[in-house]
Amino acid sequence: MKNPNNTSIHRNLFSGITYALLMGALAIVFVNIIGIELENTGIHVWVNRALTGLLISGIVVAGVWLLRKRDSFVPKDIGHETLPKAIKKFTLGMGLILVPLILTIIIAFITGWGGLQVNGSSQVVTAMFFAFALTFLTDALPEELLFRGYIYTRLNTRYNKIKSSLFTLLPFVMLPVVSMLIQKQLLGYEVSIGGANTITPSYLITLFFFGAFMMYLRILTRSLWTGVGFHLIFVFMNQLMGPGEHNLLQFTSSEGEQYLSFTLLGLILIIFILLLLYPRLSKQSLGWRERLATGI
Repeated sequence: MKNPNNTSIHRNLFSGITYALLMGALAIVFVNIIGIELENTGIHVWVNRALTGLLISGIVVAGVWLLRKRDSFVPKDIGHETLPKAIKKFTLGMGLILVPLILTIIIAFITGWGGLQVNGSSQVVTAMFFAFALTFLTDALPEELLFRGYIYTRLNTRYNKIKSSLFTLLPFVMLPVVSMLIQKQLLGYEVSIGGANTITPSYLITLFFFGAFMMYLRILTRSLWTGVGFHLIFVFMNQLMGPGEHNLLQFTSSEGEQYLSFTLLGLILIIFILLLLYPRLSKQSLGWRERLATGI
């Protein structure tokens, strides 16, 4: 005969995660459609992005709060931490890319590679500020809170960190696929994913490795805010640096751009390797086979 308490745990686990994924997929579709309709009305692009950013973050934050409230098996801490610790981990996450970027900029000015110049016009700086804030609202915060916050933590109350990470990674990769099918196939709206109107294999591969690294940061630092900071700068990089007049850091030489791109990627790779080696070097156990206590 089955243990009713065990049955209740399973039911709460899978219903909570199913609700979370449906909420995420429907929120993306809903907000995307709102954005398309607002664009058709001729509303300013920044107003459009601000409204959609506030919507997606508001839906996810409220949805995760409701899921935690109705599920007594979810621990109080899902990686959000206290404000001082959150700021510290958020800064750390941004620094994992900003430090290599700053070193690359220094190398560019010393060597003259890429003809890198700072586009410091007030219009560009203002646009960068808004783009930074909107990337936080549309990408970094909602995705990390939903996946590395609620879903991973909820799975870790039942499974060890290895299984919980893998079970979190799969829906993270599949969410844009589900969202695209709903938006494009069922509702007939066009989609834009990774700069294309469909999902490509390269996009899914990139998403897989990105999601895996985000999971590692979540486990290594025990905070979702490290991932939020890293996620924010990772997505924001294309707007921050490039050959266009709208970029804050502008390349004036395609050949030099390649050199600097390889330099930046090399420095980021060194950071990744050091992060992977850190637990062994510091003799810190990540507890891959541990589970969270629910307090019940």
